[in-house]
Amino acid sequence: MKLIELYTNAEIRDESEALSHFVPMDDLDFDFTVKTMNISQIEDLLTWRGDMFLVASMRDHATPEQIDLINSMANDFDPDRCVVIDNGRVIDGYHHIMAAYQLNETVRYIDMNDVYTEVRMSPEL
Repeated sequence: MKLIELYTNAEIRDESEALSHFVPMDDLDFDFTVKTMNISQIEDLLTWRGDMFLVASMRDHATPEQIDLINSMANDFDPDRCVVIDNGRVIDGYHHIMAAYQLNETVRYIDMNDVYTEVRMSPEL
């Protein structure tokens, strides 16, 4: 799955979103493998800064608006939604992941680290 299949160019470049700070333009055509994480893997995820576990961060610091959004997403859960992580840090999809966590559902994701792994393994290097 390519990033341009998940997001518009405007969404990718929206500097108010963490995603824009993690996606170089040449990664837009990279064909990511979609993976699935379970509840125990969700518990190991970090915030995009890497300074807190996502579940603890949302449990301890979520605003009422964020809680409402998570509950709304849980009530209308989309099992096909794909979130973006980077080597264990959530880049996009915090609220979807928390909705899945509430429901004990799996989450589909792509890992930005796959781009760097492929580059490191490339025979041209």
